[in-house]
Amino acid sequence: MSAASGKLASGDVHWQLGHYGFMAALGLTILAVGVVASLRPAGWRISAWVAGLLPAGLGFLSLAYRDQESSLGVGWALLSIIWGMAFIAVAESPPPARTTLAALSRPPWPQAPEWPTDPVSEYGGKREPRHERMAKASRRARY
Repeated sequence: MSAASGKLASGDVHWQLGHYGFMAALGLTILAVGVVASLRPAGWRISAWVAGLLPAGLGFLSLAYRDQESSLGVGWALLSIIWGMAFIAVAESPPPARTTLAALSRPPWPQAPEWPTDPVSEYGGKREPRHERMAKASRRARY
């Protein structure tokens, strides 16, 4: 449709060949393939590269054919190229380390040493005096 008259632009070659419909399908394909790549199924790297190369290719072609009606223009073409390359870079970066439930249950500080509760010593099976038990535990904790 012509923006000024609101009528169908029948003389437009892009309209007659269905070019605008293909451009809309390209935009939806970029989004759909990007979502598939972000879900990381088997073979996800191929879809990640496709989701990055499609907007980059559109940007490069828009720069090459600036005079065409469906060109994005210089600014949007450069942003499209940057977006495509950034998508590939993020997809190829290593994933963050996963935290397990066991790691979350441990406290982040080191554990205090266990104090002996009932040590048996050279006293013939009898309990050591408290001051000797504490002195041994203190020596173990220091070294």
